[in-house]
Amino acid sequence: MHMLNIGSCGIDCGECAAYKATQAGDMDKLKNVPDCTVYQCAHEKGVRVCSQCGDYSCGKLEALWKGYSLDVDQMKGNLAKAR
Repeated sequence: MHMLNIGSCGIDCGECAAYKATQAGDMDKLKNVPDCTVYQCAHEKGVRVCSQCGDYSCGKLEALWKGYSLDVDQMKGNLAKAR
């Protein structure tokens, strides 16, 4: 997997509902997707991915992972590679 396609949280962007809706320009679908506070946090801290942050792994990220039905271990592995 190309690391440029990894979101701040470690997700493959192609699996992210918010990313897919944004890319498709589907504003109705985007309204039904929760705001990505993890992405916003990483952007504010000036890091591309959470594993580059001094607070990694924080409560925001852990809470996000708990809400995913995706492979969280793979997401953690992606972040380890992106460090």
